[in-house]
Amino acid sequence: MKKEIVVYIDDSSVYWVDIDSRENIIKNFSSQNLLQSIRLITFQPDLLVNYLGEKVSRYEILDFECLDKQIRQSIGLKGPQDQWNVPNMLSAYLDVEEKTWDYEDRFDLLKLLAACYVKMKELGAGEWQRIEKIEIPVNKILYKAQLNGLYFKNEKIEEKCSDLFRSIYNYKNQIQLDFGFVGDDIESYLHSRKICYHKPVDAEIKYLSREHPELELFQKIAKCKRNLNSLIYLSSVRQDVAKCKPLFKGFGTSTGRVTLRDPAIQNTSKDLRFLLKDDNLSEDYRYVYVDYAQFEAGILAGLTGNKIFQNLYEKDSVYEELQTMSGLPDRDTAKTAFYCFVYGGRIWKDTESFFSKYGLQEFLDARKANAIGQGYVETKLGNRRVICSEADSSWVINHEIQGTSSLIFKQALIDVQQSFGAKVALQIPMHDAALYIVHSSISTESIVDTFKGAFQQWIPKSNPIVKEKDFFDEHRNLQQS
Repeated sequence: MKKEIVVYIDDSSVYWVDIDSRENIIKNFSSQNLLQSIRLITFQPDLLVNYLGEKVSRYEILDFECLDKQIRQSIGLKGPQDQWNVPNMLSAYLDVEEKTWDYEDRFDLLKLLAACYVKMKELGAGEWQRIEKIEIPVNKILYKAQLNGLYFKNEKIEEKCSDLFRSIYNYKNQIQLDFGFVGDDIESYLHSRKICYHKPVDAEIKYLSREHPELELFQKIAKCKRNLNSLIYLSSVRQDVAKCKPLFKGFGTSTGRVTLRDPAIQNTSKDLRFLLKDDNLSEDYRYVYVDYAQFEAGILAGLTGNKIFQNLYEKDSVYEELQTMSGLPDRDTAKTAFYCFVYGGRIWKDTESFFSKYGLQEFLDARKANAIGQGYVETKLGNRRVICSEADSSWVINHEIQGTSSLIFKQALIDVQQSFGAKVALQIPMHDAALYIVHSSISTESIVDTFKGAFQQWIPKSNPIVKEKDFFDEHRNLQQS
């Protein structure tokens, strides 16, 4: 049986407790004395990865934060009001006081963490097959990538930060002068103009922008801020260092998507990606960026079983067809309209005929009714999310599609690692795409085929569209090698 150990790290020491014997706290955990069949559970995965170093791939590492998010949503347990934290997690599962833990209390904390982990396994038993089969193997890949770090052009950061500061200032001035609103809080603006009374997602903002084009300014500010936050993190790295180490979260969202933090490299604009390109990469290696095209549409086609829509997807023409049938101005607008449907069940005016023709509205209604009736929605291998009220069910189809996309994408990461090993090193996971550094002995076509196989494993009888693109100039597709 696999040994499970909870690990806590401070500035000078490492402490651990065996799940099977929770009474004995051991100081100075030594990776030298442990076998590969060890599972380490921690709320400090970044510190643990650095501590283990090159030995990180020997162990199965689980992050308490990711586990907690998954288990809570699967059983309908209320989450923390603000950011995730250990005291709230312990209180939620063990009904103990939610308090700040001092260093002197580290032994008690470790024992409670061990008890909490046992309780989480008990309550989240339905999620454990996916955690064993998908999440833990993916974590091995992600933590190895985190340890290796990401290259970036340090000398260019300051200039780009200044550009972003100026852009934010100019956009704010334009909002104040043209629309009489001070600040950049879009939720407050929408409320003050009686446009919307909740905080909409990006796709909804694009929908509202059709009648309120000034909302695009708020989106531009939000985009600049995301970029600025990432660059500020990068700028904190020593000038003589050309690598950063974002925190990888294998289960960073309710749908199971992989996220990166500090900095959130995934959210960096395409025009800033050149900062991440190592122009001095060894001649034996190259960058390869593999992308699932029209990912959500392909998954939706597979879930519906609609052959006509499946054929449209396989022609890579979903957004073009939606544009033509709806009279939308361009493909990007049609893509946004499709995302609005997938993410929140919203159907734009003039797009009704498209969703009716392919039976997608009926599918959404039936899926939502079924989920409300059973009280939850889930994907294959779990990833369950409890529906607390019918009014809270707008995300049902989104959870099913995004949860399935997460499953497929993680399967692809696992299959690539198992097939090619160290010759294909993951750099950045991008939800439906991945940037790799690839040895010259490995063809791009073989990686593309591996991505296709992962899709077909979870959506049988499909013909997925997988493309190679240029990560550093994504608008230009490349020939398959």
